[in-house]
Amino acid sequence: MRQFFGTTLLVLFVNLYIHQNVVSNEIVNLKNPNLRNGWAGKNVTLQDEKRVLNAEDGDEIHPNGSHNELLQKSGKAELQMQAQGNDDNEDLKKQIGDLVNKIQEAHTGAENAVAKAEASLTIATEAEKQIELDEGKVTDAATKAKAEAQKAFNEAKRKKEDAKKKKDEAETKKEEAETKPDITKQESEEAVKQELTTILDKVKKFAEEAEQALSGAQTEQKKAEWAAKIAEELKRSYEAKKNAKDSKGAAEKAKEDATTAASGSKVPKVTAAIKIVEDEMQIAGEKATQAEGAATETEQAAIEAIKVVGQKDDAENKFNVVKGKADKASDAAAAAKKAQIKAQIADYVVKTEVSKEKAVTYAKEANEAKTKAEAVATESEKIKITDEAKSGKVGTAKDEAVEQAKAADKAQKDAETAANNADKAQKSTEGKNDEGTLKKAKTEAYEASLEAEKAQTDASNALEKAKEAQKETEIAAEVVKAEKEKEKASTEATEAGKAKEKAQTEADKAKSNEKAQEAAKKAQKQEEEALKEKGNAETAAKEAETAANDDETGDKLTKVKEKAKNATDAADAAKKARTQAEIAAEEAKAQAAKTEAEAAKVAAYAAKGEAQKVADESKSEEAKQAAGKASTAATTAEEKAAAAATVADDVTSVSNTATLSTMQEKANKAVEHANEAKKAQTKAELAAEEAKAEAAKEEAKKAQEAADAAKKEAEEIAKKEKVDAKAVAEATSALDTAKTKAKDASDKAGDVSKEVEKAEKEVEKVVGDDAQKSEITTAVSGIKGKASEAVQAAKDAKKAKDLAEIALNVVKAEVANDKAKKAVTAAGVAKEDAKKAAASAEQPKKEAESAEEDAEAAKENEIEAEQKAKEAEDNAAVVQAKLLIAEQELKKAKEEGDTVKFQSAKANALAAAEEAVKKGQAAEAAANVATDKAKKAAEAAEKAKKAAAESALKKKLKVLEIVKKYSKRGYNVVDNDEQVLNEVEEQANEEEEEEEEEEADHSVLNDVKIGDDDEEEEEEEEEEEEETEVKEEEGAREEEQAQSSAHQSSVAELENQKKQSQEKSDEPPSDNNAHTLLEDNYKNFTDFKKKADDLTKNIINTIDGDAGVIDTLKDFAKDMNQFILNM
Repeated sequence: MRQFFGTTLLVLFVNLYIHQNVVSNEIVNLKNPNLRNGWAGKNVTLQDEKRVLNAEDGDEIHPNGSHNELLQKSGKAELQMQAQGNDDNEDLKKQIGDLVNKIQEAHTGAENAVAKAEASLTIATEAEKQIELDEGKVTDAATKAKAEAQKAFNEAKRKKEDAKKKKDEAETKKEEAETKPDITKQESEEAVKQELTTILDKVKKFAEEAEQALSGAQTEQKKAEWAAKIAEELKRSYEAKKNAKDSKGAAEKAKEDATTAASGSKVPKVTAAIKIVEDEMQIAGEKATQAEGAATETEQAAIEAIKVVGQKDDAENKFNVVKGKADKASDAAAAAKKAQIKAQIADYVVKTEVSKEKAVTYAKEANEAKTKAEAVATESEKIKITDEAKSGKVGTAKDEAVEQAKAADKAQKDAETAANNADKAQKSTEGKNDEGTLKKAKTEAYEASLEAEKAQTDASNALEKAKEAQKETEIAAEVVKAEKEKEKASTEATEAGKAKEKAQTEADKAKSNEKAQEAAKKAQKQEEEALKEKGNAETAAKEAETAANDDETGDKLTKVKEKAKNATDAADAAKKARTQAEIAAEEAKAQAAKTEAEAAKVAAYAAKGEAQKVADESKSEEAKQAAGKASTAATTAEEKAAAAATVADDVTSVSNTATLSTMQEKANKAVEHANEAKKAQTKAELAAEEAKAEAAKEEAKKAQEAADAAKKEAEEIAKKEKVDAKAVAEATSALDTAKTKAKDASDKAGDVSKEVEKAEKEVEKVVGDDAQKSEITTAVSGIKGKASEAVQAAKDAKKAKDLAEIALNVVKAEVANDKAKKAVTAAGVAKEDAKKAAASAEQPKKEAESAEEDAEAAKENEIEAEQKAKEAEDNAAVVQAKLLIAEQELKKAKEEGDTVKFQSAKANALAAAEEAVKKGQAAEAAANVATDKAKKAAEAAEKAKKAAAESALKKKLKVLEIVKKYSKRGYNVVDNDEQVLNEVEEQANEEEEEEEEEEADHSVLNDVKIGDDDEEEEEEEEEEEEETEVKEEEGAREEEQAQSSAHQSSVAELENQKKQSQEKSDEPPSDNNAHTLLEDNYKNFTDFKKKADDLTKNIINTIDGDAGVIDTLKDFAKDMNQFILNM
């Protein structure tokens, strides 16, 4: 039953699905008979809508068949209807796609319309601009045409946007349709089909609206195009107006130019051409007026046409009216243009004829100039001159005149040809009015006018050049003469300049010689005079050449001759100045020789002084011998300098009267004496270098010895003080350097001595040859170099000596640092001892008033010991810092190459070392004072202890007296008293022994000498350790003594109490006495028991770690308690 019910439902749904699809297809195909599956609706009848459903049992009632037949065919029908539904949906989608494509095409069409409307707007805008340029203002019609185009463009854009909107909506619907799935079940077929049908209806509506937008855009496009066409015609009319006006102006200009060019001309062709220009100018004016009127009419017609751009027929008619008016303006402008061209042709004919006339005249004058130039050249060739370049200018000038005459003839012919061409061009326009012919004729006439103008210019230029060549020919010979005198003056000036240079060179050798300087000034003055005359000659020659090149005529040749004579006079004066300059140069040479000889003498004596100085300082015999040679050479230099001075002064005295040859002879003699003085100077300098080298050798030797002494002293100090001083190595290194440098100085001194001997022989051979002088100079330079090396070696040796001395002081600083450290250690020990002593005096101070003063003294000594320990530490720190500075400065001095900086480092190192030694001594003194204060603190503490002990003893003795007074029986009083006294004496003896031991300990501490240089550091450390142990033992003994003292006091008191108790037991006590005695006994018992317990604890704490001793002490404590109870 369930299966049958399911089958029934399936059949029901299939039939419903098929029914829905059939109805849908029928509706679609009725609306769209062209669809691909349009036949599907033809067989649909109303019977399909009469199918009903039996709601009670689910069976379908079909008018054409039974229920069983439907069941049998349901499977096959289901598949057929599903396929049919899919085909119908695809057809709907295709229809939607086709409509979307049409919408897109409409949008594209609208875009094209907008683009064309925009192009029309651009045309109208450009037309408005051009009209404004032509008229100088914007016309009303142009503005309205542009505004109409702008309005149409804006509306077209809006229509395009509408089309785009419909396109976008249609594309969206198309995408929606394409996303619909294929039919898979009968129940969804009708739903999908209905949705697609709805989308199709909407897309159809979009298509209609897009077509409307396209149509609107195209309408606006047409409006814009009409507006643009009207604007173009307006522009054309105003351009015609402007062109006609320009043609009128050009015609008037042609008439003006022709009239000006023809001024004074009587040629018939010129007169006829002027008449033509005037006639055509009048025609151009008339046509310009017509064009202006036509433009105005075009403006009015355009305004009317713009009003009907939206009406197709009226717009076209009105536009034709505008175009006709514009054509009228253009025709008038064309006529004006033709008249302009004819006027210009006539103008060119006038200009051509005038140029031809002028060219003929210029050619004639040029030939006249040529004839004169040839005559001048013939006369000029008879004059012979040395300057071929200048003489060649005569022929060149004549040839130039001939050539320019030929050029003028040619220009005349060219002008005539051009005139003929212009005449032909004008005649070619007779009876013709087409623009092409007119323009061609104008071009030919214009070119002919240019050729004629050029020919005229060429003829004029040729004439000018011919005249210039004529002048050049006549004056060339005079220019050559002036040039020759100029060259002569130049030669004299050059020689005078050489003399001045010679005089200046000599004067530079003797800058302190006033006469030499004066002679140089004379030479310079004469050179200036020669240069001045040279300039005069050059000026005269230049002026002659300038005068020859002037355009002036008349007395030009006379001027050139005058300038040539001026050049000759200047050359003579230059020669005289040259001679005087050479005489002055000889005087300067003689005076320079005098000064050089004097300088040689001074240098020789300076060398002698240097040699003597180093010889005296060094005490070297070899240096003294060299100084003797220098002295001899200085004397010779002095003699030769005197001779040179005599000759030089004689030269100066005759310089204004003597001849040049006499001056030269005397000056040479003075130079000979000066050379001899220079030889003596060289010998003196050689001897001085030898003396320096020998002295350097001696100084280096002494520096080595001093460095050796410093090194040894440093080693001895370090050994004596038992200090491992690092600076000893620096001293050793410095000594090695000093030895090396001393050997270098010795070797260089030996070389200098040998080379000096050789050089002295070579000096005598020098007789003025430059090569020989150069050899001697080189030899002397080499000797000076080696002497300098010897001196430098000595300086290095001295530096090494200084380094050794610095190292010695650094060693002293290291020793001081070591002592300072020991002082700090000793002061520290003293400070601790004083502190312990002061602490040990505090308890006695509490027990007895008599111990207070000694306790305060111990405290004061403790403070002073601590201060001195701090002082020792501070001084030791300074010593350490100064030692570091000294070491750093030693290192800096060792590396420093600059002398000043080296000396600074040396001074700093020595000062630091000296300060270190002082502070080391101060540290030792402070440590000694600290030790003394520690000793005094210990003594004061012992006094305080004794005072406390004595006070305690007095109190005990007073107790014994009381016990004796109240005791009547019991123990043997005499024996007990003796026992107590013996115990007190034993205690006193023990205290005296302890004091002696403490004094012995302090004497041991005082025997430790601070800074004992005879003992090794290890021994000092052992002593310090022993002192520390002794102090610890002293501390232990002091505590034991204190405990023993307390114990003895307690025992004595117990014994006394026993005695008192015994005595009192022997006699009947009274009530008061008995009460007092019992009370005292109870108090004593409590005190003694407490003291006994404290004593036991102290002993146990003192003896730490020995279990057997501790057990024994505990037993001792029990016995002591029992003893006290038994009392």
